[in-house]
Amino acid sequence: MNYYERIELIAFFILAKDEEAKQKLFFNRFGAPSRPHRNLDDLLIFLAGSATLDQLADFVSYNAGMDVNMDIQKGLDTWMSDEDQKMLQYYQKSLKSGGGH
Repeated sequence: MNYYERIELIAFFILAKDEEAKQKLFFNRFGAPSRPHRNLDDLLIFLAGSATLDQLADFVSYNAGMDVNMDIQKGLDTWMSDEDQKMLQYYQKSLKSGGGH
């Protein structure tokens, strides 16, 4: 197996793990994985994927998302408007394109 075949195999494995994560993990209403530490199986699925880690990192690094998260931890039922959700998506796109702050 040459180098490129190994890279393709690794990429296929990661995509398969990302798909498994979508099927088995809980995701909050903003698209970030929620409670991946619920049990060992979920934690391993979470750690094996790349998209799950990206989604969580994007949500945690977005200040408005963390404000919502802190409200939820305090027991407040908070919400994020459609415009705020669009801003989160824009923020994620800017990170992928090398922009952001």
